[in-house]
Amino acid sequence: MKPFSLAFLVFLNIGILFSQTSNPKINILGIVSDSSNSKPMAYVAIALLDAKTQAPIKSTLSKEDGSFEISGTVSTQVELALAFTGYSN
Repeated sequence: MKPFSLAFLVFLNIGILFSQTSNPKINILGIVSDSSNSKPMAYVAIALLDAKTQAPIKSTLSKEDGSFEISGTVSTQVELALAFTGYSN
């Protein structure tokens, strides 16, 4: 009886491992520019937020040429928020 119960537990654990859903990975690339003069904006704060709670998931700053990349694993819908002194969201 012991070998059977051990085998059952092993199969049960394998089933649990395969039944877990993996969260999708996202990768967002972009360039932040001023809409009035089309010049790239450096050091803009960019955050990935949970769409329901507005809780931050991950954040970064744009580079000197305005480019940014933010990636991560998410389990819910997300929003992208940008913030810079003197600009409104």
